Amino acid sequence: MFKKIIMLALCLLVAMGCFTACGSGDDIDFPTEPVNCIVPYSAGGGTDLMVRAVAQSIDLDGQTMVVTNIEGANALTGSYECFNAEPDGYSLVSVAPEAWIAQYMSGALNDELYAELTPVCVIAEDANVLAVAANSEWKTFDDFVAYAKQAGTKCTIASTSKGGSNEFFTYGLADVAGFEFTYVPYDGGSKSRTAVLGGENDAVVCQVSEIKALVDSGEMRVLGVSAAERVSFFDAPTFKEQGYDIEFGLHRSIWTTGGVDSAVVDYLVKAFEAACEDEKCQETLLNLGYTPAFCTGEELAKKTDSIAADLEKWADLVK
Repeated sequence: MFKKIIMLALCLLVAMGCFTACGSGDDIDFPTEPVNCIVPYSAGGGTDLMVRAVAQSIDLDGQTMVVTNIEGANALTGSYECFNAEPDGYSLVSVAPEAWIAQYMSGALNDELYAELTPVCVIAEDANVLAVAANSEWKTFDDFVAYAKQAGTKCTIASTSKGGSNEFFTYGLADVAGFEFTYVPYDGGSKSRTAVLGGENDAVVCQVSEIKALVDSGEMRVLGVSAAERVSFFDAPTFKEQGYDIEFGLHRSIWTTGGVDSAVVDYLVKAFEAACEDEKCQETLLNLGYTPAFCTGEELAKKTDSIAADLEKWADLVK
């Protein structure tokens, strides 16, 4: 926890320009070579396509942003590649902090990566959803809750691996709605959605970006979205407007190694902000099902405490 407090304080100083180099107008010798952004997931997935969209729009004074896929260990292999890199700003990683926080709280991760790495920016937000097959009997979340209360642990909700933010959120949602269920983890989000389409499980918890194509094709129905307001991608109510007080999603973000010079971090923040404002980049993000929501690493650091508090509360519910 002490490390976390120190790193959050440093992030605030970076953004405020309290270090001599930051915001002083001094030139920095960066970048002089390509910047490597690690995607700790397989090529072709949502995070990979998001980062590549930004890479096509980013201006790094003649240098390129190379996207490298290093998958494994539920994103930890690629995350540690950045964690252990030289603190020079040339190594980045794209992960939602919710993933690291949940892994740390579940005991799968020994290091508080979200406190020890340096946040650069949030590119987009990606709310959680609960969805069912389009041919299911449940038309609303109230319908599903009524079934779950009657079925008890026979009600099955599929999602990704145990110990992650999706599992914690699912238990939090069930707690708010007052039902029991059995959580069924899969090695990959696509497998969990396939299991629901095949009738193996009753519902799936995932993110908007992961369900958009299946809703567009008419294969799945979203019963609730955990955003503050309805998303534009499909006609589905939020949990809050249905009377269930829960809000949660992933902050799809960019991080760099701890200890990177504040002037370099400031340069990266400005470069990513300009890229995310590019019309073509925003169009690609929307097509992927992401809600463009750029914010700086300073803002993300401020949000981290509330994210951790929610996940810690829900982690206590996981049996």
